[in-house]
Amino acid sequence: METKHKNETINASEIGQYEYCSVSWELLRQGHKPISKKLEVGTAMHVEVGKKSTDEVVQSKYNILEAKIIYTDLDKPAKPLFSKRFKVSGKPDYIVKSRDRYIPIELKSTVADKPYKSHILQLAAYCLLIEEEFNTAVEFGIIEYANGSQYRVSYDIPLKFELRKTLAVMRDHLKKGTVERNHNSPNRCKMCSFRNVCKNAITEE
Repeated sequence: METKHKNETINASEIGQYEYCSVSWELLRQGHKPISKKLEVGTAMHVEVGKKSTDEVVQSKYNILEAKIIYTDLDKPAKPLFSKRFKVSGKPDYIVKSRDRYIPIELKSTVADKPYKSHILQLAAYCLLIEEEFNTAVEFGIIEYANGSQYRVSYDIPLKFELRKTLAVMRDHLKKGTVERNHNSPNRCKMCSFRNVCKNAITEE
């Protein structure tokens, strides 16, 4: 697949999309809209959670001392964070401040018994954005899935390296204007919200 792109900014959610499937990311960059009932359910879930969110709820739910919500994009649009250094933008579901720590929290409408790599990289991008926005060091972020499972993901050196490596590969694709599928999973293609427009999907035999 070959396409030229002028916009060099990469959104944090794109990083997760790329990890899931590079071709679906390319289709998103081309302007195609994802089609999935899960997306509608996820949007509704985010709005409902946002309406009920308070500092006390977050403190109890995520076991964060002295939690204070300083940013949320759940029930109302928020201004995107932007990294001039890495040309990355994004809107975390929450940014919670606990004493001197800043903690991004990301809610997912799917169920999982362990965090998906695509979600980990998206969360890592939010950590990067917070560090630049607030001139601070982020220790970890939290991913919560629809089945209630929560995972604290350390924003450590290996994850920082993987995030920057992924961004470099994505930018190389943007520069060259070509993208090859980065997985061989028929199930990913089956579940993909771009399957109706994708010409590179894998079909099960």
